[in-house]
Amino acid sequence: MAFKDVKAGLKAAKDAVSKEEYRDVLRICEAIFDMDGSCYMACIFTGLAYLKLGNTASSKQYYKRAIELQPDEKLGWKGLADFYDKQKPTVAQEMVDAVTAYQKLLQYLDTDLEKKYLTWTKLASLEGKLGNIKEALQYYHLSVESQHVSIDLWVEIIGYLCSIPDEDLELMSKAVAVIMESPSVSTETKAKLRECSILKLHRTYKTRPVRDPALESKIRKECLDYLADSLSCSIMSVLASLSIDNVIPNFKQTEDIVVPEDARERLTKLHNTVAGSAGLSGFDSIAALGQMLVLIANGNWKEAKDFVQRASSLCEGMLAAAHVHIHFHDHSSALMLLQEGRAMIKTAPAFLRDTYDRQFQLYQAVCYIDMRSHSSTATILPSLSKTAESNTDIEASVLLARAYVLLGRLDTAQAVLDRTLDTFGSENHLLWALKGEILHGRKEYIASLECWSLALKVKPKCGKYHLQKGIVLWEMPSNDKLEAYGTFLEAAKLDPLDAAVFLYIGHYQRLVANDLGRAVKCYEKALGLKPNNAETLLQLGDAFFATGDIDTAYSVHSKLLADPGPFAKQLYMTIGLYHRKKGDNTAAIQCFQNILEMDPQDRHCWECLGEAYLSRGSLNSAFEAFTEVLKLEPQSINTLHQIANIKRIQGLFFGAVSDYTTVLELDSSYIPALKGRGESNLAIAVSALKEGFNGRAVDHISLALRDLTKAARLRPQFVCIWKLIGDCCNSLYDLDGEGFSIAVPAILVDATSTAQYDCTTVQKLDIFLIAKRAYGRAVQLSPGVSLHWHDLAISHYYLGKLTGNMEYFQTALQLMQKALTTGSNYLHWIGLGVIAKALSNFPLTQHAFIKSIQLESNNPVAWSNLGALYLEHGRAELAHEAFKYAQSFDPTYVPAWIGQAMIAESIGHNETMDLFRHATELAYHPQGAVGYSYWVCHSLQTIDRKLVLECDGASLNVTAQRGVLQARDGLDKCVRSRHKDPCAYNYLGLLYEQEGLLNSSMMAFLSALELLKGQPESDHRVVAVKFNCARVQSALGRHLEAETLYYSLVSTADFIGKLDMALALFRASKLQDSVQMYQLLSESLDASANRSNLFTGAAMASYLGGQELCKELLFNAFKTSPPSLHGLVALAVLGTINNDQALVQATAVEILRIIEWDSNAATLLHSSCMLALKCVHFSLQNSNQAKESIASVISKLSPPMMHSLFPQVNVLSSMTLDTLCVCSSDMAEAQKMVHMYPANPCYLSTLVFMLRKSNCELKEKYKTAVLLHVTTILSMDNCDVKNHILQRTLPELKQIVSLM
Repeated sequence: MAFKDVKAGLKAAKDAVSKEEYRDVLRICEAIFDMDGSCYMACIFTGLAYLKLGNTASSKQYYKRAIELQPDEKLGWKGLADFYDKQKPTVAQEMVDAVTAYQKLLQYLDTDLEKKYLTWTKLASLEGKLGNIKEALQYYHLSVESQHVSIDLWVEIIGYLCSIPDEDLELMSKAVAVIMESPSVSTETKAKLRECSILKLHRTYKTRPVRDPALESKIRKECLDYLADSLSCSIMSVLASLSIDNVIPNFKQTEDIVVPEDARERLTKLHNTVAGSAGLSGFDSIAALGQMLVLIANGNWKEAKDFVQRASSLCEGMLAAAHVHIHFHDHSSALMLLQEGRAMIKTAPAFLRDTYDRQFQLYQAVCYIDMRSHSSTATILPSLSKTAESNTDIEASVLLARAYVLLGRLDTAQAVLDRTLDTFGSENHLLWALKGEILHGRKEYIASLECWSLALKVKPKCGKYHLQKGIVLWEMPSNDKLEAYGTFLEAAKLDPLDAAVFLYIGHYQRLVANDLGRAVKCYEKALGLKPNNAETLLQLGDAFFATGDIDTAYSVHSKLLADPGPFAKQLYMTIGLYHRKKGDNTAAIQCFQNILEMDPQDRHCWECLGEAYLSRGSLNSAFEAFTEVLKLEPQSINTLHQIANIKRIQGLFFGAVSDYTTVLELDSSYIPALKGRGESNLAIAVSALKEGFNGRAVDHISLALRDLTKAARLRPQFVCIWKLIGDCCNSLYDLDGEGFSIAVPAILVDATSTAQYDCTTVQKLDIFLIAKRAYGRAVQLSPGVSLHWHDLAISHYYLGKLTGNMEYFQTALQLMQKALTTGSNYLHWIGLGVIAKALSNFPLTQHAFIKSIQLESNNPVAWSNLGALYLEHGRAELAHEAFKYAQSFDPTYVPAWIGQAMIAESIGHNETMDLFRHATELAYHPQGAVGYSYWVCHSLQTIDRKLVLECDGASLNVTAQRGVLQARDGLDKCVRSRHKDPCAYNYLGLLYEQEGLLNSSMMAFLSALELLKGQPESDHRVVAVKFNCARVQSALGRHLEAETLYYSLVSTADFIGKLDMALALFRASKLQDSVQMYQLLSESLDASANRSNLFTGAAMASYLGGQELCKELLFNAFKTSPPSLHGLVALAVLGTINNDQALVQATAVEILRIIEWDSNAATLLHSSCMLALKCVHFSLQNSNQAKESIASVISKLSPPMMHSLFPQVNVLSSMTLDTLCVCSSDMAEAQKMVHMYPANPCYLSTLVFMLRKSNCELKEKYKTAVLLHVTTILSMDNCDVKNHILQRTLPELKQIVSLM
């Protein structure tokens, strides 16, 4: 379709519209758009055509396009308005677009009031749907002013007016009046609209910032008029709300609630109406609140509590519910409601919000103060102070002062009280009560009591005041608690819901009446009133604890662990003590540590912590805890005693004795300290006995008996003290009876003695008679304890051993049998076996030991005793099995090892010495010490060339020396307690001799000879001891005594004895006799190394008599196979002296041959031989061949021989070294060896003779060194070592004197 121009097209479109040919309109407009795409009218026609055809989306699009092209033209806006008239908008954005279109259209409707009215009505409806109520009401106002308002519109207007408060009350009244007069509106609709009007008035009333009495009266009148015609819960709830708004703002926690009678009727009627209909649940909250107020006013608190939950959906209900909870002393629940209520305060009437906020704050303060919550009270103090200053209400000032009292700020509380008194006067009971609290806080009990009495005169039925008065009476130091108890009972009658009243009644029953059953009931009553109350739970748990029901006490206390509050210290202390009683010290320690984290200065907690550590065995931690107690209280007797106990348990007995002494200086009659010091001295004595310090043991037993005797006199009923007295006496059994004496309290010897603590000296038998009496007293005091019968039996056994009286053994047997009948114990069976052994009742002995093993298989004592019994009867295999079991159960039990050693000794086993050695290393035992000493001496005696060749010489010497020291230490202890054992003294002398302590050795041999007096001279023990004594006397230079002894023993002397005699003759300078003895001995032997050594010894003795005989003897030693290495070295030295280099070379070749044939032979050489060879090497100035041979010998010699631990004086080398020439470097080496080994005379003699041959310059240089060395020896503190060195170096010292 084509047109000349746009105008023609628009005319055609208009004609088509008039003909309602809308599809033609669309084709025409399409052609127009081809000519002019922005044709405004074409958009209008197209939008209209699409609207008529039902294509709303396209219609709306073209209308908006037209508006965009010409926004000020009417047709576009009218078309869009027509579109929204036909297509009602449902989406918010479409509604907004429609409002815009209608508002634009209004601009073009200046005179057409009817169209304006219709447009205003449409706009009001749309704005209302959009929630823009005020805008909707503006359009309704325009409609009302136009006088074109229909009844339906009035109804719609009322609906909108009811939805918002405080808006167009006049319009609302007019609308209601029109509708009420309209006959076309039904009665039901009129009632509904009237109800809506009243509700709007009420909402408006609640939004007013200040109470509007006129509006309130109008609302009340409208409600009453309405209710006169019909019943409506909504209108009844409005009346109830008005009543509530007049009651709750006057709530005071300290005053009774007053509800007017008419209000009570309305509130009750509303509640009954709502309760009687299931469809009125929306009014349940206000109905429940109204009924709760009525019940509170009537004093029906229990019934009122049933409405708390239903009323708590309202802000006012929260406040009333909190009031009820506070009445029931449930402050925690009240606080929760108060916090929620303050968050809902915006729902309350605007003019009451400040009032409610202040009430919430005051009630919250009441809760915090009554709950004694210091931290919470401190947080509300600023706001509470501000409230008290800005209000003229006395309650706020009183609460502020009470808060200061709770926080301990009594002066500030007094200032608040004074200010309040100035304002309100002194007639108010609240002020008397406040003053009573302040005085109570200052502990002015009498004045406080007067104030509480005055408060009760004003308000005699106040249970709280009676309670506070009772607390003052309870805390008064001089007051009879019975008066306080009566006051508490009165408080319980007036306020049976107060848990604190029953708490104090429980205190009275527990602490004064001592009726724990009633106390528990009172505490349970208090807990029922106030569940999970910390103080009540704590006191209830303590009451159960006092009754002995500690498990129930713990279950009660455990409920507090999550939040103990201010009672944390007391709670943790009680729970800690519970764990201590149950033996769970770790849990107790944790509790005590929790307390100390809160209060590090709590002395009692430190003490409990120390005791818990002590019970657990953590001694160091316990010591630190008790040390902290001493820092806080240095004079704490119990703490000092516990520290002493710890030291005693740790084995620090001397420190324990010192601490016990400190305790006794503070309290000389403190029984635990006397007992502890006695135990410590007993332990010191036992340790001293094990170490062989018998005198020290006796002294400490004497001290222990003094303390224990004093304790026994102070507390004779204490069984443990009598047992300790007996233990002290029995501990001395192993001491030798001869020369034994001990000072004991005289009263122990003679019970009739008048001297309380004077001492008398007794012998060994007397001390065991004391033990018998002490154990007898223990049995009298505690006859049901089997161990006391056991101890008494052992004391009789010891008496039998001491006296040989068999009656003691028979009595001991009966007593031990009594112990077995009193209580079967494996120890009793062991004792029975020992006693039966003393009676030679071997079947009973065996039975007893076996029975003990059956009772306790892990029993090394019984197994060892059984093994000893079998060994005594020749049953070695059974004995071995018994000892083996004892070793398996306790590898450190010494008698088992000694038993095995004795078995090995009886069958000749090569591990005998090792077994004795192991027993000695484990612990001291007299039998083990003697056995090991025998085998050490035997081993030293039998060391020969074969043993030396099997091991390194130095290692052998070290091992032997360690064995000597161990054996000698054991024998030292043995002879102190066993003075009549000649064998022990003989072995001790041998060991001292081996160590070079010759004086001590001789004293031991002389003691052995003294004990052997009366024995035949032919007795092998007498002979052996005399030989040993002669040998030592010879070594000490007592040649005459040694010679006398040797000649008396010639007829009985063996080879070794004669060899010792030859050496003694040499030392006595009887050289010819010594040579003859050596030759005689050499003739008695076949060719052997020993025969060659004898020739060498004879040559040593003959050297001073002439070199020819010496040379002949050395050649005989050289010819004897195998030749003596020492003899070869001496021959080399002799060849050097005689300048016989061929002899030196031949000797060196022979030495090399022996060393190559036997690499271990060099270890036999003495260190002096090495020095001699070096001197020979240095003296060979002109013979390179001989010098090289000697150098080869020196290089092949083993270094260990330079450090021999058993040096012997080689007189031959010392006598010939003065002929040798040495250089200064050799002199320096000799000096070094002297400093390294000062006890070796060979090094000193070598240095002396090197000094003789040196030139004057070297002589002066090293003379001072020799003198310094001698001076060092003479200044030694250790006399035994000094004498030993001087004896061994005496010849060399004489040469030094002659040289210098």
